[in-house]
Parts: sequence; C-alpha cells; structure tokens
Amino acid sequence: MIASLIPLNFSAYPNYALNCTSGCTTVVGYSSIPLANYCTDFSVPLDLTVGRQTDTVNVSLSSDFTVAFQSSAWQPLAVGSGLHWSISCTIDNLQRPDGKINTSPISTMSSPLNIPAGITQYITIPTADSDNDDVRCRFANGTVECADVCYPNSVPNGTLLLSNCTLIITGTVVNAVYAIAIQVEDFWNTSSTTPFSSIPTQFLVKVYSPPACTMRPLIYPGVQLDACIGIQVGQTFQMQLIAENLCGNNTTISDIGTVSFFRVSKSSLIQNSTNIWSITITYIPLNTDVGSQTLPYVQLPLPARQVQWQHFK
Repeated sequence: MIASLIPLNFSAYPNYALNCTSGCTTVVGYSSIPLANYCTDFSVPLDLTVGRQTDTVNVSLSSDFTVAFQSSAWQPLAVGSGLHWSISCTIDNLQRPDGKINTSPISTMSSPLNIPAGITQYITIPTADSDNDDVRCRFANGTVECADVCYPNSVPNGTLLLSNCTLIITGTVVNAVYAIAIQVEDFWNTSSTTPFSSIPTQFLVKVYSPPACTMRPLIYPGVQLDACIGIQVGQTFQMQLIAENLCGNNTTISDIGTVSFFRVSKSSLIQNSTNIWSITITYIPLNTDVGSQTLPYVQLPLPARQVQWQHFK
C-alpha cells in the first residue's frame, strides 16, 4: 500500500484535463484542471493500480455547470476497439431547500470486475452522501456522459440498473469485456425528480469461464457491511479484513484488494491458518479528509479469478 502520495506518470498525456462542457457562462473562477493523480493503492494479482486527485477550486455561488474528462482508447471491448470515453460531473452551487450548499455524493469502484459466464451477478455500486440525501443511480446517456460506451449497446442483453444502485448483469461470452457507465445522483427526497448533482462511476466487467468450485470466499471486515464509521481527525483507525477460502486446499487466497483513499495503509497478506488469510487496514485522517469516504475491498482466490466487491464507508 502506498501512503506517500507518489504521483502517477501522465507525461505522455499533457492535454488530459477536466474541462467545462456546459453551463460554463454561469460559473466564475473555474478553469480546466490538469490530470495529476497520486497512486494510493495497487495489487499485483489483481493487476490493479488506484489513483486519486483532489483539487480546491473557488467558483461563483450561483454556478450550475458540467465538467468532463474526455479522450479515447478504451481497451478492446465486446462492442469494438479504440472507443472514446467521457466521464462527466454536474455541479450545482445553488442553495438547497435547507439553505445549505449541496455536497455531491461519492462513489468508488474498482476495474475490472470479473464475473463468471452464465451466472447472473448482483453488484452493489458503493455510494455515500454527507447530506444524507436520497441517492439514486442510472445509466449514463449521451455523448458527454458516456461517449461510445452508453447503455444499452455497451452491456450484455438483459443488463439492468436499479435506482438503489444495484447492477444486475449476466455475461455469456467468455473473455468478453464490457464498459459500465453510471451516473450517481442526489435528490432532496424520494419524491424529487431533479437531482442536486450528478457524478460518474465507470468501470470494466470481464467475463471468465466458471471454475470447478463456484463458492466465493467469505470475507469478514470486522465491521458491519456498508457501515458508516466515524473517525476523529488525528485518531488512528485500524481494522482487519479476513478472507476464508471455501474451495479446499487446491485454492488459495492471493490478495485482498482495496481501493484506498489518501493516507490509508495496508499490511501484507498473512495466512492465518489453512483456509484463512487477512490484512490490516490503518487510517489516520487529517483536517483535509473531513467528509465521507468509501473503501471497497475484494478477495482474490487462485486459480479462479472470481471476485466480489464489498465496501464500508
């Protein structure tokens, strides 16, 4: 786990930036933000690198605008190669009915998610909202939100996304890769039809041939699944993630992957007993961390690449 905020190398992509795409005349103080992610996590068995970036921008109070990161070169997908991406966020600085300025929800997913062919998967999209608004998910649509990977053409037939942010997907073609483009939105209450804001979460789903043992490992996070944990600034928080292998001695746990945020550190994987493995998560927040964070995690057994993401926040 990387806690020293090592910058990822984007020198080959000097024009990568978060640009205003609509409502730009309503906002004063915003200019394009260059992409400058810091590496916060990685997993060799999962072939996963996690980067994060935080920027503070002072904009006019009445602004209501959309920004997007747009480029090309999705990896080859089931629907084609060399496809364009667009990842967009709508920001509304108008006052809410309670007189406050809205805080957008957050969502964190890893990529890719590996799913077995022919078995319907129910995947919960992790979300958190510090205003305790009604949070809903929908498929992204239009050029600005999803470019070449918009629903329904980009996903297997029959794929559904429930408003409670549950993705229902069945892959049928082994080794096929699909891009999932979702917008997470916050509403004043369950009867509201206009969101305060809209933020993206996009990830890949890869289909693999089901292994002989289809039982997923059990993972015990030490806290309730989807729990909200309060941590004071400067306080050290630790928890263990324990994975139990249910497929016998021919299968081992090679990693418990996480999608960490700033200042989270993770110990090496330890085999506690024949079928039990664990890691320890440590987090010491600073004043700049005040607010909601989500930490998805996954266990990866070998030889099967079967993964199931869960999270706490």
